[in-house]
Amino acid sequence: YIDAPSADDAEKARNIAQLQLGRVAQPNVRGRFTTTTDGWRAGQNITITSAQYGLSAYTTRIVKVATRFLTGTGKRTYDIEFSDTGARLGGSPAFQGLPAQVVSGTLGERDGAQVFLGNAQVDVNSRGVVVSDGAVERVLMGQLTTTPTYGLRVTNGSSVVIIDGTSNMFKIASTGTMDFPAGVVGVGQSNTTDIATGMTYHPASMSFRDDGAGIPMPELIMNITTGVLIVKSAAWARVTATDQTRVTFATYLVSGTQSLSAGRYYILKEAAL
Repeated sequence: YIDAPSADDAEKARNIAQLQLGRVAQPNVRGRFTTTTDGWRAGQNITITSAQYGLSAYTTRIVKVATRFLTGTGKRTYDIEFSDTGARLGGSPAFQGLPAQVVSGTLGERDGAQVFLGNAQVDVNSRGVVVSDGAVERVLMGQLTTTPTYGLRVTNGSSVVIIDGTSNMFKIASTGTMDFPAGVVGVGQSNTTDIATGMTYHPASMSFRDDGAGIPMPELIMNITTGVLIVKSAAWARVTATDQTRVTFATYLVSGTQSLSAGRYYILKEAAL
C-alpha cells in the first residue's frame, strides 16, 4: 500500500507506482561482522564475497562502526554494519540498470518527511526539472533554448523573468576595506591597493565612505547652508598589470578640514549566473 493522495489520476498513480517499484526492484543486502583490524569508517565502500549467500566481490557501504576495547590488552574490536541503503548512486547494484522514472503532479501538504510545497507542481521531463504554480512555469533547471543552452530560469508571480540563465550579471569579484585619506586644501590625496582578480579589463566598481558614525557618504560633501563644495572623494578600479586590479580612494579638500575616514570597495565582474 502506498499513501499518495496527490495521485488524483491514472497517469500520476502509474508514475508513483513505477518509482516505488524502482526502489524495491533489487534486494537490499545488509549485514554485520566483527574485526580487530583498524581503518574502518562509516560511508566506506567495501566488497564482500560469501559462497553461502551467493556474493562475489559485492560492493556495498558501511553504515555504522562501533568500537570496543578488549579489557587488559589495549586492542580494539570493531562491530561493522553494512547495507545498500544510502549507498552512492550507481555504486550499488540496487541502482544499476534501472530506467529513469518521470514523476510529476501536485505535491500536497502531508505529515512526515515529505516536503510541503502547497500547490507547486514538479515535473521531470526531457527539458529538465520544471516547477510551476499550476499556471505559470516558475523555475526551469535544464534546457532553456533549442540551441541548446542549459542553465536556470526563474520567473516571478507576475510572469516576469528575473533570472534568464543566459545573460551576464554583475558579481562581486573582490571586496575589502581601505581608508579615504585626510584632506589637504587644494592638494589631492589618494590611497591605493592592488588585488589579484584575473581581470584583463577595467572593471566596474562601487565604494562607500564612513562619515564616522557608520553612515555611508556620497562622493560630494556640500555645506548644507550655502551649497558650497567642501570636499570631494572619489574611488575607482583599473587594471594595472596582468592579474592586477588597483583600487584608488582619493580625497580633494576645497576648504576646512577633513580627517581620514574608513571606506569599503566592491570590484564587479560580468559573469553568467
